[in-house]
Amino acid sequence: MSAHLHLDPAELRAAAAAVQGLLPALLPAALDPSDADSLARHDPALGAERDRLAAAVLRVGRELAELAAALCAASTAADTAETAVVRAVTATDR
Repeated sequence: MSAHLHLDPAELRAAAAAVQGLLPALLPAALDPSDADSLARHDPALGAERDRLAAAVLRVGRELAELAAALCAASTAADTAETAVVRAVTATDR
């Protein structure tokens, strides 16, 4: 097993873009407050479950946004490291 991990900045950026593409799908559906109140009055357990699921979806969205930001940061760091290696090799070859 190699001791070196190859990070391709383009692949990291593509992964970040894919994760960011998921975020709009995780926005809570617009439920009119009167509809939510009606749901809660009709079936309190169902209203509570809807609230629990909505909160879970929001947490997943926040976590995915953090993942996308971390992937972007890793991409930038990989670009910087790659540039530093190229400069070091070029300087050594002179």
